[in-house]
Amino acid sequence: MFNVVEFENNDGIGIVHKEWLTPRKKHCFWPPFKFSYQYNKTLIDGDMPDDTWTVYTISRIFYNTDDIIRAREKLKEAENNSDVLSETEILTKKRKKISSRKLIYSSDESGPENTPIQKRRLYPKPPSVSETKKVPNNSSDCSRLSDIVEEREVYNNSIEQNIINDQLVPPQITTPSTSSIREFNGFDIIAKHLARLEKRIDDIQSTLTDISNKLFPQTVPDSVNLPDDLKLPCQSQEDIAKLEQWLAIPENEAVLKTRLSLVGGKKVQNIVRRILEKLFTNQLAVNYNWTGKNNKNPLKDLRCVKVLCGAVRQNKYTAYAKDDEIRDTITSWFRYTKDRDGGREARRKSEEVKKTQVV
Repeated sequence: MFNVVEFENNDGIGIVHKEWLTPRKKHCFWPPFKFSYQYNKTLIDGDMPDDTWTVYTISRIFYNTDDIIRAREKLKEAENNSDVLSETEILTKKRKKISSRKLIYSSDESGPENTPIQKRRLYPKPPSVSETKKVPNNSSDCSRLSDIVEEREVYNNSIEQNIINDQLVPPQITTPSTSSIREFNGFDIIAKHLARLEKRIDDIQSTLTDISNKLFPQTVPDSVNLPDDLKLPCQSQEDIAKLEQWLAIPENEAVLKTRLSLVGGKKVQNIVRRILEKLFTNQLAVNYNWTGKNNKNPLKDLRCVKVLCGAVRQNKYTAYAKDDEIRDTITSWFRYTKDRDGGREARRKSEEVKKTQVV
């Protein structure tokens, strides 16, 4: 809401936002801006005052409205006429009859060109936005200014304390007035909405946690240990044959899937590589590829590879991993088995030895 006010000591008239008024509406805060567009933006947005604003004493409030255009029209009207009623005054009381104004005519009253000169009451201009009025130094004015600042701080602190304590009731002031309580009624509404949003967020978080626990249970079966004659990682073809024979039983597949899913991780590539290191040694992996080309053993038909895919999807971070992504990671891991465990460095040295022998 915008108010057209008259400042004391002939400081002029101007438009102020309702947030700039003190609770008793005897003083107001004025922004210390140098340009008018800054003042207009602050006025329309209703920014709250801070320590850099100047305090002025108000002698009268001409008009209050929610329309800034209407407020500017009333400001021009107030410059020429002191009898300006607000919207509430128009509805609650009758307008006083204005007596006929005194007119001053020229000496020749019969002349057709003589026009009456209207005697009007003019108000001085409002305080300039570029001006910074200093607060008086006398003790009475200083004490009055400190009382205003202290009153506003007490009110704001009481509102913050009520929100922290989850008490959605208006704060109590030592000497509250109806107008001041009405001004800060918006804080109560905001606090109630924030409390409701916080409760909804907690409910949503609790629901998501329950869904995640049901989809991806973290409990581990009691029997996740493998038989004594079955050791991982497999080091020979006989170990692979024993593992495949043991996985022919569906219950054993579930046990191995649960055990392999415990490797952890958040990316498909990392999880697949860690599981392969649990299943194959590098010496054995050299003899395998995905399709079985070049006289190697195929991987696509092994039961342990299918268990690997299930273990990857049992992780909540990779529950929707695609078959192509898992297969590409497997083939890449087996392709570079010769380079691991110092294989690349050994090949480089052997090539250097061959070159020196040729020379």
